[in-house]
Amino acid sequence: MDEGLPKLWLIHRALTLRRERPEWFGPEAGYAPLEASGRHREHVIAALRGDSVAAIAPRLTLRLEDWADTAVELPRGRWRNQLTQSVLSGGRVKMSELLREFPVALLTKEEERDA
Repeated sequence: MDEGLPKLWLIHRALTLRRERPEWFGPEAGYAPLEASGRHREHVIAALRGDSVAAIAPRLTLRLEDWADTAVELPRGRWRNQLTQSVLSGGRVKMSELLREFPVALLTKEEERDA
């Protein structure tokens, strides 16, 4: 952690994603805030880039002991965390689940498959 490896991993994954899917980051892909709820919602920064990428990070957490009931509302669908490869369903997702394996989340919406 002290060597900056988590930050390097985040930068690597974000730039790889941008190279693989430039349309997700182009001028047509706007930004929209994602709503956080719960006791510590002011400690969450979350945004949606276009319809396919969500970035979620904690802020001002020095005195934060746990996330309690704090959650982020993701759009419908299946989301893959590009930093941990865990898969989540859209809807209300607890911050404790989002940040269980890594200190930030970089999510991409998985394409829906025909049944």
